[in-house]
Amino acid sequence: MIKQIASYEEFRGLRDEWDALLEKSGAGSIFLTWEWMNSWWNNFKRTNELYVLVGRDASGGIIGIAPLMKRSKKVFGVTLRCIEFISAGAETTPDYLNFIMAAGCEDLFIREVLAYAEARREEWDIISLMAVSEDGDMLSRIRSVLGKSHDYAIRSGGSCVFMELPKTWDEYVKKLSRKSRYNIMKKERELASKCRLEFTICDSAGALNETIETLSELHRKRMLQKGISGSSITGGFWKFQKDVAGDFFAKGWLLIGLLKADGKIIACQYAYLYRNKLFHYQSGFDPAWRKYSIGLISNAHMIQESIRRGLTEYDFLRGNEDYKYHWGSRARACSDIIISGRNVRAKFFMLARHCQELMQQAKSRFAQGRN
Repeated sequence: MIKQIASYEEFRGLRDEWDALLEKSGAGSIFLTWEWMNSWWNNFKRTNELYVLVGRDASGGIIGIAPLMKRSKKVFGVTLRCIEFISAGAETTPDYLNFIMAAGCEDLFIREVLAYAEARREEWDIISLMAVSEDGDMLSRIRSVLGKSHDYAIRSGGSCVFMELPKTWDEYVKKLSRKSRYNIMKKERELASKCRLEFTICDSAGALNETIETLSELHRKRMLQKGISGSSITGGFWKFQKDVAGDFFAKGWLLIGLLKADGKIIACQYAYLYRNKLFHYQSGFDPAWRKYSIGLISNAHMIQESIRRGLTEYDFLRGNEDYKYHWGSRARACSDIIISGRNVRAKFFMLARHCQELMQQAKSRFAQGRN
C-alpha cells in the first residue's frame, strides 16, 4: 500500500525508518539519506511540495520510499507541473538518486508508485527522475513496468568518475602510470621546498563553519579566476553545506582535507563518506599557489586518507574532467528518466525536447565534419 507524505511533520517522522531502509537497500548513495534530503528541503524548498511515497507491507513494515517532490517550472515557454527527486536540480547537483527499496520488493514498489501516480495524473505533467545510476537495475525495472503503456524517454545524464581502492597506498601507486607516480612525488617535493607543508583533517564539529567559510572563499577565488560563476558560489549553497555538514559530521559521514603552507590553508577537499565509499563533492584552491599543482597534491592526500580508513571506492562524481582520469579512474553512466503525462502540455514538452536533441546531434555532427 502506498501513502503520500505531504507534510513536513510526517517527513521528519520518517527519519529512522528511512535511513534504516537505505542502509539495507541496494541504493548506497549519500544523496539519498534523510539528512541530505532534509537539509536540502529546509534550504531550497521554496514553493515546492513534498510528494514522498512510502510503501508498506500488510504488517506495516516499510518496503520502499520514493523521495519525491512536486514543483512547477517553465520549460520551452510552458509551465509544467513536475514530480522530481527531492534535491534534484542546479543548486546542489546530487548524483545516484533512486527509489529506496527493500530487497525483493523492487518490482512491486515501482509498480505501486507508478500506479499511484497514474491514478492521479491530473495532478502532474511530467515525472522526471534525474541522475539514476546505470550500475543498478532501476532502469531495467522501470522499462519493464512501463512497457508500452506509457510515453517515456531515457536520456544520458552524464557520467560519474570513480575508482576502486586497494588495501594499501603502495598497491594503489603501483597501478598508476610511471609518469603519474613521478609527477605526484615531484610536485609535492617542489612545494615542500618552498614552505612548511602539511595535510590535516577537520576533526572538530566546532571548526566546521569556519572551515566551510574557508572552502567557500577558496572556491570563489578559483572560479572567478577561471571566469565561472554560478549557484555553487552563492550564499544559499554554502548555508546548505553548513547545515548538512553538521548532520553528516555527527554521523561520521564527512571528510574535509586541508592542505596547509606555513599554517595557512591553500587547498580544501570536501567529501562525504557512506557505506565504505567516498563521494568527492567540492574543492577549493588558492590561485596564488596554482603553479605548485596544489589540486594534485591535495587529491593525492585525500586518496591516501581514504585508503588508510579502509574505504573501497573513491568517487569524483559527475563530470568528465581530464584530471579525474589521471588517478586510474573509470566512468559510471547515469541516466535521466522522463515519464510523460497524458495532457497536451506534457506531449508538447516531450516533442520539443526530442526536437532539441535532434538539433544538438546535428550541430555535433556538423562540427565533427568541419574538423
